[in-house]
Amino acid sequence: MPKNLKNTALADILLDDLSDFDPEKVRIAKTLNAHLFNVDPIGGESEIHYNISENYIHGGNLVQGGIISAMLDFAIAMGALAQVRSNMSVGTATLNVQFYRPGLPGDFISKAKIENYGKRIIFSGATLYDTSGHKIAGARATNLIVPLNK
Repeated sequence: MPKNLKNTALADILLDDLSDFDPEKVRIAKTLNAHLFNVDPIGGESEIHYNISENYIHGGNLVQGGIISAMLDFAIAMGALAQVRSNMSVGTATLNVQFYRPGLPGDFISKAKIENYGKRIIFSGATLYDTSGHKIAGARATNLIVPLNK
């Protein structure tokens, strides 16, 4: 894990060794069985791995679209949190998701990239893949940078 995460909002929600999410601070990470695979705060990229159980399927053994959207939103947020100071956070203002193919329960990989960064707003995109490399969905998001009330 890169050492240049010090003093970022992302470092505040990781375990002390920066290896993965602290499940007490990021409860959705536990729900999605999310694991931080890579983050590049300089390049504005993040890669998150998930394992989605059959608890999140609907008819036809397909992962529910809201869960797919949550994985994309999560990856985008983690990339954005690597860009902002530790006294700040980000909130999703818009999330536009395109579904390309059905997702089956199991392992997924999301890759997100910051496209533009300002003082109060971040524009990003993400793609979700299955382990065979098939694109499952893509998203574009606008995140607002907000101060934390600690």
